[in-house]
This record gives sequence, structure tokens and C-alpha cells, in this order.
Amino acid sequence: MNWSSWLPSVILIVAVGGTILYYNQDTSTPRLRERSRSCRSLSGEVQDRIDACYGELGTTQLSPEVAELLAQIQRDGALFTVGANLSGDLEAVRVQDHPTISDALLETDDAEVSRLLREQGVRGLVVHRDLIGAVDRDRSVIARLAHHDELRWFQLRYVTDELMVYTVRSSPSRVPIETGDQLLRGLRARLRGLPMTEWPKQGWHPATIRLIGTIRLQGKTLAIRHVISASESNAVDLALDEMAEKLTREWERQVEPAGHGRLKDRLDDVRLELHVVMERAPVEPRSRTAIFELWEMGVDGMMFRQRAPRPGEDLEEKFSYMPGSELVVSSDRSADEFLRESVAAFGWHDARPWEKDPRTRLDLIRDEHFMESSPGGGPAVRLVRGMPEVPMSWVTDRHVQDMLVSGGEWWLHNLRSDKSFEYKYWPVQNRRSTEYNEVRHILAARDLADTWRYRNDPRYLDGSEAAMDWLMQFAVDHEDPVQGPLPHPPEGSLLFRYPSYKLQAAVKKQANQKLGTVAVALLGWIAWADASGSSERDPQIRRMANFVRSQQEGDGRFRAYYVQKGHSYEQNKNDIVPGEAMLALGMVAEYFDEPEWLGAYEGFLKFYRPWFRKRAERKRSIGRWPHDTYENQDRLDLVQFGPWSVMAAKQVYKLTGDKDAAEFGLEVADWMIDNYQWRGDVAPWSDYVGGYYKLPEELPAMQTFCYSEGTAAAYTLASRYAPERKAKYERSTAEAIRFLEVMQFDALDSYFVARPEKVRGGIKYTMNENKIRIDYVGHGLSTLSQWLDARAYDPAVELDLWPVDDLQRAAGSPGSVPGLDYSGVGLYLPSGELYLPSGELGSIPPQAPADGVGGGVEGSEPPGAR
Repeated sequence: MNWSSWLPSVILIVAVGGTILYYNQDTSTPRLRERSRSCRSLSGEVQDRIDACYGELGTTQLSPEVAELLAQIQRDGALFTVGANLSGDLEAVRVQDHPTISDALLETDDAEVSRLLREQGVRGLVVHRDLIGAVDRDRSVIARLAHHDELRWFQLRYVTDELMVYTVRSSPSRVPIETGDQLLRGLRARLRGLPMTEWPKQGWHPATIRLIGTIRLQGKTLAIRHVISASESNAVDLALDEMAEKLTREWERQVEPAGHGRLKDRLDDVRLELHVVMERAPVEPRSRTAIFELWEMGVDGMMFRQRAPRPGEDLEEKFSYMPGSELVVSSDRSADEFLRESVAAFGWHDARPWEKDPRTRLDLIRDEHFMESSPGGGPAVRLVRGMPEVPMSWVTDRHVQDMLVSGGEWWLHNLRSDKSFEYKYWPVQNRRSTEYNEVRHILAARDLADTWRYRNDPRYLDGSEAAMDWLMQFAVDHEDPVQGPLPHPPEGSLLFRYPSYKLQAAVKKQANQKLGTVAVALLGWIAWADASGSSERDPQIRRMANFVRSQQEGDGRFRAYYVQKGHSYEQNKNDIVPGEAMLALGMVAEYFDEPEWLGAYEGFLKFYRPWFRKRAERKRSIGRWPHDTYENQDRLDLVQFGPWSVMAAKQVYKLTGDKDAAEFGLEVADWMIDNYQWRGDVAPWSDYVGGYYKLPEELPAMQTFCYSEGTAAAYTLASRYAPERKAKYERSTAEAIRFLEVMQFDALDSYFVARPEKVRGGIKYTMNENKIRIDYVGHGLSTLSQWLDARAYDPAVELDLWPVDDLQRAAGSPGSVPGLDYSGVGLYLPSGELYLPSGELGSIPPQAPADGVGGGVEGSEPPGAR
């Protein structure tokens, strides 16, 4: 092609580019330019950091929309600021000039802060967002306001690049379960076409209500609609009328043509959900970084539309909405992914129109979410982040025993004919992985043997042995013929070569020999031998133990990979393996009653205690908890080493009474809990409690159950060595198990997956990402069995279990054990928050909070809202 042929294309591209450039010159939102942040290098105590941050913060220039909103709020009461210096003529009071309120902001009771503010006649609270550089991300009220974390007594009204604008609530934003139940029953009655005389009476009468309703079969959402209703007397009934009409029409147009039948014929098969929108706030900063910093995944939903037209403008009416829980049930991994999917579902063609089109408005919403407990109806269940709530009261011996059984059944359900397991599964996509990992595989042998100890079903021992049989095909014994280039096992030892030379080309991995494979296999072999009473595999146990011991070097460290020079893993380190190896040798010592296997611990402690302490001391003085406490490499080194080393210390102390081992184990456990656990008194969200921090881009995840294996061991250790210190480790592990119940699939919280039987008892990756992998289940079940073992070991506890030999009991969660009758179990609801009305449903007049300037659930619309 010659130059003249190129010219028209070049001109066209320039013209299109020019059009886009001109189009984005609109001076209204969105704000995409990243500004320089303040308060990023502060050290000292929290009050000192806050005071220093106040000194750094300059004057904030307000957009006309924000200035008008603040003026509107100020007409109803005083305006207080936290770190914000506002431009213009607004009269605002600095909260730091009120010591009592300033002190209360550092505590965790947002109801008390609300009360103190209302006593001062305060209606609006403006918080500078750069305070996140001064405060930890914890449960203090000031931190939750700066981050927009869990708040019941404050309502977000507007978000700018620098400010969070709140109004102070006079009642908490939690809607009673009775109200949710009446709303769902009212909607179902209308969808069924029942006469008005048979509709449940609604006991809540707000002046304004905004609802998002959905319908699903077993699986993803099939229909979703939005309504808003305003009436002094019957806003709720009008909203339900409109919702039923809209959902029916949506089903007819979108779902029925896909082959799902008519809605009236499927009402006994579908499950209804309603979201009561309690908070709606326009968002000015819309860059990917800004969205990442602002959005709480699974909680924050969205509304997106063309903004109100200006004089002379003719804008196309286009409206998108999505509750935050859809991020979880869709297994989205970021707020950006959630927003992109949300606008695509409503026909926007740009991937990120909130970035590109300044004529649009993006709102952040929060809602109260209620779901029918079963297809066809049933009592309402409150969902938070798309999951049922789990209080600490759920953590009882019997519930933990059932969680363990449910997980054991997951292993058996996912056992394949070749004695491997379903390695990784994405339930939302119904997709499987072709990968495999032998270390994670052999966790099944230990888990299933441990499950047998708490329910004596021989199927668990069979499954444990099947896991061992699969791994044995990769065993290499010293007496086998030598095959290079990998080194041969030392004399008297056995290792596992995975992948084998034969398999490596097919799996596209270099043949390898890992110390971790042998160490973790030993745990499974011994657990099976103890449970079954069989000594059949004792020779294998001895030879594996010989290999583990051979890999300790003269300075006490363990070599993680037994490979030749030039191998891709030759220089690799693995800080998980030392603790695994030492624990395995401790278990061998106990199993054979041969203390000499513990001789390795002296060298282990000599090398790894200073190694640990050196890294633990490198805490960042300007790092906020928990995100920036350590540089990431130090964090990785320490968190990988921690849990297994505590388990090893527990085992050594249990057998020898070694106080150095005990102290080191508790030192490491303290470090894990203090630096990274979202404990009940510090977690910024109630459903975080028990989880552990990992990365800023992830919600609490399954790594929690690696940590909690260690804290369960610390509880065991402290219950005999230092009973006055055990409460910390006992509480930490119990909270982790509360979080595990959130993460483990059961009959209720698998409502959005196509094959609930495949995931039941499995453990997902994070609170928002639903993939299951065998090691997630492995570490979770180890936590459960170690917790029960610790309770049995604790002299101050009397364990309360279901009879382990009762194989007819409906064990696990409903549907867990094949062949058992679960019809009498009833609704499986951890929170216990269940509304079962007696007599006429409308006989109980439930109330829900109504608040906001001008009344209504989410408050009056900010200026320019539509």
C-alpha cells in the first residue's frame, strides 16, 4: 500500500481522536486525574499521627454539587468536619475542638459518636479521606469513617476526591428480619396472583423506599429489577406492586425465551431476593485507582446513569443498577470487574463508561439484603456480602464436628476413579482445572483420617488410603534402580518424584523431588495408621522419616528441594517446609515412641529463631496496620514460616516439656495474631472477624486457615504450658472457625452455584472469589480437627460432641452424607435470626429505620439527582 492509500485512514483516526478529546473536556465529573495525597509518612501513636495529619491538610475546593448538598444539610443542623477545611462560606465546626467527640472517634462505638454529635445539633459530618494515612484500618469510628467501612449510625451522602460527606443517623440502618420476611412474602403473593385480601400486611411505613429485586433458579440471577416508591401511607405496598409487575415482565422477555418456562409455572422452583437500598452517594473520583480505594467488594453496589440534563441538553435515558452481593455470587475479583459487568448487563457498550463519559453519574449504594431460605419460599434469611451471617455463638464443639464431617464428605465426593481429587473448581462457571499438585493432594490423607476420629465411618479411612495409594505411584526408594538426573534417595529412605520422568512432558513441569511432599505425606500416613490401628505402612513411614531427617543441614536449616545442579528449583527457597519437616519428625517420634527423632529440633531452633526474629524486627515505622506493617517480602517470609513452626513447637513441647520450644511457638503465634488477624475488637467489618489480612486487593481469604492451624497449636500448647495465656489463642482460633463457616459451602450459601452437591463442604478462596482448591479444604479441616483436639487436651474444657459411632445421625450440613435423611434437620442458619410468625403474618408490626434529610430510607436525593 502506498502513502496515498494510508492518508484517509490517518485522517480518520485523528478525527476520531479529536472527537474523543473534545468530548472529555466537560468540566463536570468524573475526576480521573490522581492528586497528591497527604499524611503518607506519619509515625508515632495514633493520636499523634492524626494531629500531624490535621496539620498537613489544606483547604478543599468544593464542586457546586457538593457545596449545594452541604448547604442543604446545614439547613437541618450543624456541620462538623474531621480534618476537612472547606472552601466557601459554609460554617463548619472542627471536631478536634470538641475533645469528648474526638476521644469517642478513637473508640469503636459509632452509636455513641452519633449520640454525642446529635446532642450538639450536628446533622452533617465531613471527613477528609487522607486520614487513612494516619489511622490503622481497624474498628475505631474515625478509621471506619475515613475508609467508609461498616457503619450503622452514619449515612454516606457524597464522595469527592478528598472528602466523605455523611449525615448523622438518629437510628441504626439495620432493617429487622421481620421486615425482610414480610417484604419477600408480599412480593411472592403478588407474583402468585393472590387476591389483595391474602397479601401479607406490611408493618413498615416509610415515606420513601427503593428496592432491587431478583429471581433465580439454582444458579445465577435470571431477572433483576429496580423500583422506587414514595407515599405517606403505602410506599411499601406500591413498591411491591411495581416490583412484581416488572419482574414478571422481565421474566417473560428475557428468561422464558431461554427455555425456563413461564414464571407462574416455576414459582415453586425460584428463589426471591430483595435489597432495601439504605445508602446512595454520588462518586466524583472515578479512576481505577480511586474505585479500588473506595469500593468495598461484595458490600458496595452501584447505580449508573446519564446525569440530569442541563438547559438545552437532550440526554438518552439509560440506567444501570446492581447490588454489591452480585460481585460475590459472580465471583468477581475486583470492583472494576464488578462495575464493568454491571454496565454491560444493561447495554452500555464502553467497558468503563464512568471513566469516559462526563455526562454520567456513578452512585455507590449499600443495602439490606434478604433472601428466601429455600426455592418456592420459606422464611427470610439476612445476607451480608451475599452470605448468611455467622455469630461467634455458632462456634460450638458439635457445630465444629459437623463442619469437619461436611468437609470430609467434600473430599469423598470429589475423589476420582484414579484416586486423585478434583484439584480446582470454579462453581460459578462450572469449570475444572487440569493442574495438579502432589503436596496439596496428600493433605486428604490426614484430613480424612482426622474426620474418621470424629465420625467413625470407614469410608473416610478408605478415602485416606486411596490418597496414599495415588501418591505411592511416584515413590522412589533407595533400593530402586538409580535413574538420573535427579539425585537418588539416601540409604534407607524414600521420597516422591513428582512429576515423574514419564509424566513431566504431559504436565509441562520438570520432574521434581520436594521435601514438603514427604513431610506432609508423613502426617497423612501417621494419621491413617493411628485411626486404623494398622502397622502395615510402618516401613514406609520409617523410610520417609529417614529422608526428612537427611535434609537438615549442619546449621539446622532444612533443604526444601532435593534436585541436581542446574535444576529450575535448585536455588528456590520455601519457608513453609522447615516447620512441616520438624512437625513430621515430631509426629514420627510420638508414633514410634522414639524420642531420637526430636534431635533435629535443637538445630532447627538454633537457625530459625534468629532468622524469624531478625525479620520480625523489620516492622515499618510509618506503615499503617495491617496493610503496610512490613515490606511484602518480609511479610511473605514470616507468614509462610509461622503456622507450621508453631505446630512443630507444640509437638516438641507435648513430648518433652521443652520450655524453649513452647516460648518460641507462642512468640510466633503472637506475631501472627497481632500483625495480621482481623480480631473481633479490631475488624472494620463484622464478617471479617477471624480472618487474616493478606493483600490490599483481596478480602480475607483461605490463608486464614493456614494461620489458624498454628493458633490452634498455640492454644494446645498454652493450655498446659501457660494456662494464663491460653485465652488469646483460644479466642483467635474460635474466631477463625467463625470465619471458616462463612467460607465453607453448605446447603444454604450455595444458592448461586449450578451444582451445590459438588461444593458442599468445600472451602472457597476469598470472601468474594468462589473457586475451591484441595489445599483450601485441607488447611480448613486441619484447623477444625486441631481445634477439637486442643479442646480435648485442655484440662479446663469438657468436650461436647455428637457420638462418633452414630452413623445414622444426619451429620454435617443438610445433604452432606449420602443416604442419610435430613428432612428433620430444619433450616441450617448459623445466625439463628429466623422469623417464624405465628398466626396472621401481619400481626407483628416490624419497624425499620427511616432517615435522611427530608425522610426516606436512603435520604433525599442530592441536588441534580434523578
